[in-house]
Amino acid sequence: MPYITLAEYKTRAALPIPAIDEFLARPGRADTFDVWEGDLRATIDDSLRRRYAVPFGATPPTAEPDPALVPRAVKAWLAALLDEMFTRARRDPGSEVEAGDSDLTSAAARVREELRRASDPNVEPRPELPLKATQPGQSGVSLGGPHLVSFVTPFVYWDYVKGLQ
Repeated sequence: MPYITLAEYKTRAALPIPAIDEFLARPGRADTFDVWEGDLRATIDDSLRRRYAVPFGATPPTAEPDPALVPRAVKAWLAALLDEMFTRARRDPGSEVEAGDSDLTSAAARVREELRRASDPNVEPRPELPLKATQPGQSGVSLGGPHLVSFVTPFVYWDYVKGLQ
């Protein structure tokens, strides 16, 4: 399952919806959104894998992500990066960069900077993203209790052994 569906992207996109629909209606572009979303999802997951529990929205982590459980920040990042990809792909080769394009590319650059900061271990973690269980302050123990029994004297041990019979 994707982190963001095409319908969700259209509501978050900075591009007009008819422009997105027109681009996806071009010959050979029907699967473009799914491919780009998968590539960007992998990019986000790979950059955050050392610190956060990825894939986002998957319980347990080996399951497929549920788009309803994906943090809003991740969806916003994906939308900004998809805006940049759609803008570049819609542009005719050799054409001038439009004034509105710089705003979309600066938003994508801001997302890349946020991803870099989120993956930096020297910066506070983002509170909306789930940390891995191996991070400081998190416990890797999910079930069970102590696996060691300590006996003060041999007599206490013997009473314990007799109690097991």
